[in-house]
Amino acid sequence: MIFDFLKKTNRRIDPKKPRILVAMSGGVDSSVTLATLIKQGYDCVAVHMNLWREPPADGSECVAVKDLISARQTANDFGVPFYVVNFEKPFKKQVVDRFLFDYKSGITPNPCAICNREIKFGLLLEKMKALGCSKLATGHYARIFEKNGIYELWSGIDKTRDQSYFLYHLTQEKLKYILFPLGNQAKIETKKQAKEFSLDKVMERDESRGACFYREKDDGPFLKRHLNAAELKSGKIVMASGEKIGEHQGLPLYTIGQREGIGIGGLAEPYYVIGKNIETNELIVGMDKDAWQKGFILQDLSWIAGESPKFPCESLVRIRYQGQLCECEISGISNDEISVKFMKKQRAVTPGQVAVFYKEINDGDLMVFGGGVIKANNTIK
Repeated sequence: MIFDFLKKTNRRIDPKKPRILVAMSGGVDSSVTLATLIKQGYDCVAVHMNLWREPPADGSECVAVKDLISARQTANDFGVPFYVVNFEKPFKKQVVDRFLFDYKSGITPNPCAICNREIKFGLLLEKMKALGCSKLATGHYARIFEKNGIYELWSGIDKTRDQSYFLYHLTQEKLKYILFPLGNQAKIETKKQAKEFSLDKVMERDESRGACFYREKDDGPFLKRHLNAAELKSGKIVMASGEKIGEHQGLPLYTIGQREGIGIGGLAEPYYVIGKNIETNELIVGMDKDAWQKGFILQDLSWIAGESPKFPCESLVRIRYQGQLCECEISGISNDEISVKFMKKQRAVTPGQVAVFYKEINDGDLMVFGGGVIKANNTIK
């Protein structure tokens, strides 16, 4: 039974508050986001995005169908309008096809960052306006603050769930339309609220892991199903000196820093993937000491304030999701690229992954001020 104040007949809408479009995935985070905003008196509209997903091979019910049913049921229980928007084609083209293209090109992409930029805070923001809403709310664990007309993006309170890393591309024009109601609380509090809101069925659902468009936890099986034999052509595993020590099963199946599953054994110490040579189809490996870099080149730049900081400058940077923050110095190269040098060497700088810059505010709070994509073959030794 949904709380009385959430029932359609008893719910009180505050006319002073804007109408909000709430992105509903069918999971616990978006469901609690909707319930929280309704409780606060907002007039809400729920929307579910139909995205491309690989159909199950065993003929079982598609996860996408379950997500849709869950989102629709939650919206119905709360008595709010519910819409489904079909983003299947643009998602396939802009996220999935790019994901495959990047792997073929020898880099390791970050599809979640691309989806957030192009789909959730791209196409869905446009849909928000078309549906007559003033704000878009999602279940992201991040925070937005407005100070003197400038919007700031901060990390979520729950550091284990913080998703600000995937949102470095948000602009001033987009931030003013976005709400993150869960950013000021921990995941455990969200689950507690879900129970209070009687969202028992939603709580029972498995949380997504990895990319949403395939069923496994890692990329390998999906790549094997969607890349052809020529794109997964076997080749030499070599040391930096050029000495052959094995054979790989296709360059897209390996990523920088990888140790397990390389297919070489009988060595005195472990070896790691430290590079790829697309032209010769060679996988380059080395010892742990070879996997550390002094820095990298960053491209596809985005700055929260709308303009770059004054270079050179010092910053904190994160080069992978949930990776440790490390100190660095940023120098300008051109309008499209910058040089990032670590104060201490960092391991496994991976081309194609996102690097995000943070400023520590107080008591561990972090503010994102920009980021970009690590450029291939441009790590600084």
